Amino acid sequence: MPVVDEVRRRVYWVGRAGYLSVVLGASGSEPKWTWQPWENDEFPAQALAELGPPFRATGQKSGFWQLCADKSHDKSNYGDEQKICLKLGGDSVQDKLDVDGEFMTTGRSSFSWNHDFWSDPWDATGDEQSAMRIPLLQQTGGGQFALLAKAEWIKRYDFGLLSETINGIPGEKFKVRLALESAGQPEKIFTLEMNGVDQTLFLRSAAGIAVFVYKNHLHLFFQEIGKCYRWSLRGAK
Repeated sequence: MPVVDEVRRRVYWVGRAGYLSVVLGASGSEPKWTWQPWENDEFPAQALAELGPPFRATGQKSGFWQLCADKSHDKSNYGDEQKICLKLGGDSVQDKLDVDGEFMTTGRSSFSWNHDFWSDPWDATGDEQSAMRIPLLQQTGGGQFALLAKAEWIKRYDFGLLSETINGIPGEKFKVRLALESAGQPEKIFTLEMNGVDQTLFLRSAAGIAVFVYKNHLHLFFQEIGKCYRWSLRGAK
């Protein structure tokens, strides 16, 4: 999915090893494109694109940033990884920020194992969480909120990184709750119902959950079980 920077008149396509940057010229002129690796050193960073798109930061760090895994440059710790954010269209040395672990993002708000980041991923809010939150949809105008699939594991601390967990744990299933959340507000639960009976949903993988709006209804499709649920948006608050 492309990322559009209207201010700089650029479009980015993110890949594991780097990104394609297309500069839009004046009307009638040909666009110019370049392939930019995330880093050019001996151990270049790799984008964790499966955890969400680049996020748009504000303030002094404004721009689009991509979460990456970066192997240690210290030979005594060879093979160790740290998590960094690199700025699209920036300098891979100057525009690099260390972050505290992995997070899933909508491109605006982000959610880690431990914290909510309703603005930038270096501004944590809220207490430690008991579930992995998979952001599905976000509205940012007039008070931002996000629709989350909450994957609840009793043994979550045994499962490690989000990038390792999102595609499933062999032999494990997790219970899924759907909730609408906003910063500092209690969650609103979406009930799964079929033929008038409440459904409890268990999945092996957090990947493959699709959300879309069609004919004034919010639809959620669960690829693993081949079921689609919908809710009317008429009169929704």
